[in-house]
Order: sequence, then structure tokens, then C-alpha cells
Amino acid sequence: MTDDFTGLPVGTRLDDQLPGIKFLKYGGMVGGIVVDSVSGHVASFNDAPGCEFCGSGARISFSALQRSVSLHVGLLPVTGVTVQQDLRLTGLDAGGMAVATAIANVTAGTGFDTTLDLAIAEPRIATVVLEAVNDPALLAAIAVRDITFEETTGGQADFFLVGPLGETLVQGGAAADIPVTIMRIGGSSGAIGFTFSQLPAGVTGSVNPNPSLGTGITLHLQADASSMPETRLVVLTGTPTPSAGPAPRSLAMVIATTPKLRIFGPADIDFAGCNPQGAHGSVTRDYWVIRDPSISGPLTVSLEGLPADVSGTADPQTLTFPGGAIGERVTVNINTIAGPTVLDTAVTLRLVGSGIDLPFTVLVHGSCPQQNRNFVIRGQFGYLNANSVEPGVGFQPLIGAQVEFFRYRSDWYDDKVGETSTDDQGRFSLDLYASIDGDYYARLRLFSPEVEVEDADNSSVWSIDTAHQSNSGGLIEVGTIQISRDGGEGTPRAAVWQGFRNAAREFPDKFGEAVPGGFFKVQIWRGHLTPLTWYDEVHWAHGYRTGEFGNPYRATTHEFSHVFRDVLDGPESHWHGDDLLYVYGRGHGSCIAPVTGSANAGFAFHEGWAEFWSNDTTCCPGDESNQDIEGTVAHDLENLAGKLPGNVSDRRKGMLQVLQRGPNLIHSDEEFRREYVSQFPGIPLGNISDGCSGVENRHAYFELDPAWQRENLMPAIRARQKAITGFKQQQRYSTGLRTFMLRAAIEETSVIIQRMNEQLAELDRGGPPERYLKQAPFQRLRRAEFLSMRRAIQVRALRDACAVVPPEQRHEIERRIRLLEESRIEDAALETLLPLPPVAGDDATTPLREDGYK
Repeated sequence: MTDDFTGLPVGTRLDDQLPGIKFLKYGGMVGGIVVDSVSGHVASFNDAPGCEFCGSGARISFSALQRSVSLHVGLLPVTGVTVQQDLRLTGLDAGGMAVATAIANVTAGTGFDTTLDLAIAEPRIATVVLEAVNDPALLAAIAVRDITFEETTGGQADFFLVGPLGETLVQGGAAADIPVTIMRIGGSSGAIGFTFSQLPAGVTGSVNPNPSLGTGITLHLQADASSMPETRLVVLTGTPTPSAGPAPRSLAMVIATTPKLRIFGPADIDFAGCNPQGAHGSVTRDYWVIRDPSISGPLTVSLEGLPADVSGTADPQTLTFPGGAIGERVTVNINTIAGPTVLDTAVTLRLVGSGIDLPFTVLVHGSCPQQNRNFVIRGQFGYLNANSVEPGVGFQPLIGAQVEFFRYRSDWYDDKVGETSTDDQGRFSLDLYASIDGDYYARLRLFSPEVEVEDADNSSVWSIDTAHQSNSGGLIEVGTIQISRDGGEGTPRAAVWQGFRNAAREFPDKFGEAVPGGFFKVQIWRGHLTPLTWYDEVHWAHGYRTGEFGNPYRATTHEFSHVFRDVLDGPESHWHGDDLLYVYGRGHGSCIAPVTGSANAGFAFHEGWAEFWSNDTTCCPGDESNQDIEGTVAHDLENLAGKLPGNVSDRRKGMLQVLQRGPNLIHSDEEFRREYVSQFPGIPLGNISDGCSGVENRHAYFELDPAWQRENLMPAIRARQKAITGFKQQQRYSTGLRTFMLRAAIEETSVIIQRMNEQLAELDRGGPPERYLKQAPFQRLRRAEFLSMRRAIQVRALRDACAVVPPEQRHEIERRIRLLEESRIEDAALETLLPLPPVAGDDATTPLREDGYK
């Protein structure tokens, strides 16, 4: 039979309107739409709303396996350009294997009479893909006049599986039910039995129903709290009976586990840095306890298993997370007799609450020297945001960031001796104790209980070290350190982190409640051109500005609002389904009209909410009632907020309460208005267009220049290569453990360069933002694999070093190996043996004055 598009109105987005076939998204993004041409109605396959660089292509599935398929194809004309292009039609079986191919050369504007024919001996074609061959300029605008295929076939039944790309499970939390669709073709009607590959540690799973006679199953997963968090690629395989299909078909998903509670701080406590008080001495260390939002407290905190002659306290003994805080600080103080050595002892820091009993091991060891004396290390950190964003503002304090302190060791890995956080002036100060003089330094990390900023290439929280200074004078004055980029013209990571932290702090500070989704991560990607939010994780383009003059942190607040809105809407697997429907990752602007492709109520609400929350509202005359336009949605949300009583914070909290009414309720402005009436029944809605006048903003949001990003990425790669050369030179005159530390640094840096080259390849390839979102679950898997590899590199170096270092040094190395392999406390000091040198031309630090604390 032959299907054409004569009976479908112009503008029809193709799905299952034609009998026997279904139009799927090419590359997960590009669909078909009916357009008019000199040959009548044809299907144009470049419909990717708001996506500028998606290209053109078609993916078509059949309700029965096919022996032959034929398409009449052509290229729509491009004004001012002559386009001649090879088009390829590929037939795929249900398992995704190519079984037939046809290629023809087509010239744009010459009609749609070119035929692409596929024919094979047996009916095996489940889907066909039509695409341009080697079209880097993306000029091909592919169109199809008609499709011919067999109306009935005696071929065997078959099926394939469609489901989300991944899911994250909270250990000891609620189970996840992941829907998977069985796409049956060719009269498939029999039972299909399901199995899955190895799940992350501590995860159990089942399939319901199993076997399945229908068109869908649910993968039910539950994670217990006993195992270390893990990320795995899980393969779900369906094995059919003969009436269901000829062979097993599979679906891959990235499944990750995350704990209910995370503890950040030192994995071991050494009495060598004790504060002597007569015959005894004490050591104090701080830990951040960060909770999943499902945990509200209270939690009791206790220390168990202290060795003889050692006592200890945890303060506070009860965690309540006041004001909805995601994290709360616990100060551990342990005391012992000065002089005797405390052998390595695993002390348990235990957290107990409703449905929670989690032990975290801290290794206590060492001797408290009676002659220890104190000294103070202090200073101030701040940043200089891009002059175009905050002109004339100058130095701004970095508030709430983590500061760690280390004693430098030239032949060993450095000793972490304490940590604190910067205050509201960016200042820090800590009393430390030592028995001998040495060189010390402070390390600033862009980390707080709300958010951390890490570089995607090395999966480490971004940090800087201050200069090494001796403690012999009793005071180490770090001074005031300013972080900037390009002499104040660029955007440093510190400004990005501060923007996100400030946005997150609005919840506990102004609303008295926790951030939905809790602690989140911002990754800095050198190969991206615009920020992207993937469910509860932000992928920030390196160097992208935080906002504009007058709204300097608009972009950070915008992306953060995606995080909490998406988490409130449902779990990660639900987000993947919404992304498939609404195509979240694409270029956009407040008043881009439907004719340009941005005609999607789900996408418009997703972006309109972010624009409202980041105080970036506008209205769109001519589209003032069109709920497919994000600016119209933002304008309506601003109007609705203005009707609520109280101050600005009260009104914002009221709008948040509407969003919090339940998962999977709000995907459009109309649905928000429905829930608004239920939340505030006495307040009239008014019209969506109320108060809209003026000139609409038809500009798309800013994107970085690919050439500029490449110019910055290439020197960064060369800087890492230069670091390897430096490490190899040091190896020539190093001995003992230092030799193996350098070897580990070389191996780690080599892997980082490989990841940077992958970012470069993706940057050169180009393409729409949605392509990066589709890769995000697999990037999470790659990150987990990198962290495991980095730890393995370090453990291997330490084990090899044990064979050559003096016997008295082996115990300290063995202790570090034990911490690496067993500790569930997240201690950044254990990440690497040697800190990697900073990348030339990247964020820079400038000392402003020496007495920065005053």
C-alpha cells in the first residue's frame, strides 16, 4: 500500500495518523510536519522546535515487519543556495541492525520523484531511517512525498523496547517504578519474559508482569542502605516466545544509587595536631551531614567504639536541620592522654532517626605531643564578576565556601589539619596546633551544603591553594585573595558558585524549608556553549556569564529553578519522559513565535517558570494569550504572583506552594492556573494577557561562540600535557613514595586529557543542546568510572610504594589504603596524592592585601 500526506492539513505534526506506520523522532529530536510544495502536500523532516542545528532526518516504524519499502524523496529549496546532497535510506530490524540500504543524489527544488527502494528476501524491516550523507553545513531539508510498503506480510512477529535513559535510587528510600513500553510489530502477541543484568550493589529488582502479554511492563527497583553508592549500566532483556518475536531485544539504562545521608569531612583524625591541655589533649574536627529531602529529622548523633583512654563528644547530639536546611554541621571533639600513642581504631559516628540507622567510620590514631603550640591561619576570599555583568562593583566576598588547611610535605602527601567556611565577608580564621615548625596553606573549595561546582574533566570540586607559609611566627596571614578571569572581563567559577548558592539559600532563609532535591552539583563543561540542566544536575558552559547588568545572577537562578521544579514534578525517569515530549534542551527566547518552531506548552512552561523565578519576565504582544510562548507564561506567572498577599518573599512562596501540590500535575500554564485556583480559591485569575503591551523581546538567549570556546579549551589541554612533562622530570630525581605519587599523577592527568579531548570532539561536532541532555546519563556513568579508575590508580601506587619505603613508613601508607577502600565519609583530601597544577589562562587569583582579615 502507499501512504501520502494529501489528506493531512498543512502544519500537522506526524505521529500515527497514517495506517500501518508511526513516525518517531530522528535522533530523539527531529520530527515530521506536513508542508505545502509545488508537488502538493509533503512531509518535511526538520521539525525540531527551537533547535537551530538539529539537521534533517526521518525515522519511521511499521506495524508489521516489511520485505520491501519505497519512498519518493526530495529536498526543499533553500533560498540563495544550491543544495545537492546524497540521501540514504536504511532499513533496520527490531534489534537495530541494518538489513538494507539505498542511496540517491538529490538536488533541492527539483521535486520529489527520486525513489529510494529497499528489498530483502524475508520480512525483517521494522524501521527505516532517512538521512543526509555528509552534510556538515546542515543544508539538507529532507521531504517525503509518499511511502510504499506491504499492507500485510507473512513475516514473523517482532518487538522492541522503549524506556527512560536512567533513574537514581535513594538507598533505604522509596522504591522506583520505571515504565517500559513494548513496541509490538508484525502481529506480535505472545509472551515476553524479562531479565536484567547486574544491578548496583544493594539494589533488588523485579519486572511486572513477567512474562508480559501486553504492551508494557514496570521495572520495580529498591535500594537498601547497606552498600556503597554505585552507578551501573543495566541492560533489560526481553526474550520472546515464537509468537512474540524471533530473538531477544534489549534496553540499556543507567541506574545510580545515592545515600539518604552523606557526611563530608576528614575520614581520619590524627592526634598529632592536638591542643594540649595539661596532661591531656584534644582534637576538634567538623563534619557536614547532608540529607536527602525525604529526611526531615530529628537525628541523634553519637560516637561509638572509642579506644581506651579516649573520650569524645559530638555537638550537636541531635540534628534538626533548622529552617529546612539541607545540611547541618557536626563538631566532633576527642580527648586523650598526652604522650601515649593511640593505635588505629575505627570509631563509629552513628546517625539514628526514623527509619535510619547509619554508621560512618572515622579512623582515630596517633600521639598527642605535650609540646604542641598553637598558631592562627586566617584570610579572606572574594571574586570579581565580569565587568559587563556587574560594572563597577569590584571585589565581592565569597560567602559560605569551604576552606581546608594542609601541612606541606615535600616527600609525602600533604596532611590535612583542619577546615572551616568563609563568613559573610568572605573571611576565615582557625586555630591550629603543631609540635614543630612547618609550611602550611589554605585550600578554597567551591563547596557548601547546598551546592558544589566541579570541573567535568577531572570530576573534582574546583579549588585553589594559597602560598605555603611557615607557622613559626604564630600567625599565618593569607591576606585577601580575589578570583577573576580575563582581568575582570570574564566570569570566574567563584561567581557561578555564589550565584547558585544564593539562589538555593532563598529556600531556608526566606521560606523556612528545604531545597527540593537537596544538595546539587554544577559541572563546568569546557565544550558547551550554553548551560543545561539535566534533572537535578546543572551542566554549566565554561565562561558563561551569570546574568546581565541589572540582573547579574539571572542565569544561575534560572538554571536552579529548573532543578527544583523538575524534582517537584517527579523522579528522574519521569523527567526523561517529559524531555522526550517537550525537548527541553534547545535554544530559546522569551517571545520566539510558534512559526519559528517554539510551539510547545510543556517547553514554554518549563522555561517560563525559570524566567519568572529569575525575575526575567516580559510579555509578547501578538502572542499575549499564547501558552506555547515562554514569555507569555512568565508574564502570566508574574501577574498571578502579584495577586497574592504579603511581601515579595511571601508571594514567591505562594507560587512555590502551587508547584508543590503534587508530582506530574503541572506541565503548562493552563495546568498551573488550575492548581492556583485550588491553592488560592478566593483569588481571581484574570486573563493571561492582562497588562501586556509594548515591544516584544524576540531575541534568543545568549550562547558562547564555538571558536572562542575552542581557543580556551586547546590551551587547557596543552597545560595538562605540560604538567605531565613536569611530573616526568621530577621523577628523575625523586625517591621513595614520591616516585609513585608522581606516577599516579601522570596516569590521572593522562585520563583527564582524554576526557578533555572528548569535550573538544563534541564541541567540534556541534549540534543542539538536546544532544548533550541525551548523553547526560551516560556522562554520569563515565564520571563514576573515572572516579573508580582514579582511586584504583592511587591504591596501586600506594601498594607498590609499600615494597620500597622503609618499614616505619608502611603503616601510614596502609592506613591511607584502608581509608580509600573502606570509608563512606566523603573526604576530598583522599581524592589524589598530588594536587594538579592550575590550568594556564584559567580563573586567576590575585592578592589584594596582606591583612585581609582585618
